[in-house]
Amino acid sequence: MIDYILKFPNKETAQQFGLANGFATQNEDGEIVTNLANLEYALHIHGEYYPEPQIESEEIPVGDGHWWVLFRDISEMPIPDGGEQYIYWSSASGSPRPTGEGVPNTWWAE
Repeated sequence: MIDYILKFPNKETAQQFGLANGFATQNEDGEIVTNLANLEYALHIHGEYYPEPQIESEEIPVGDGHWWVLFRDISEMPIPDGGEQYIYWSSASGSPRPTGEGVPNTWWAE
């Protein structure tokens, strides 16, 4: 099993990647529907990352503009063509999972 944090430049790019690789489908209304899990993978769409405010204020929080997805590869399937560019982190890298500022802290339940 390999866990990934994926970082797409925007929601549309993530959706197109999902459509092209079978992680999403388009329904009869034209909406893109993500296939969240099967026997090979599970994914969680975090969406745009909004850092926690440092102080309470009335300002509207500003997101980072990227589209974040957690992907758990259960069967160690090959990375789809072009997918490497969206991998922000992989558990297979041997590096600890990033938890600092600028990275969503949403993660799989242990």
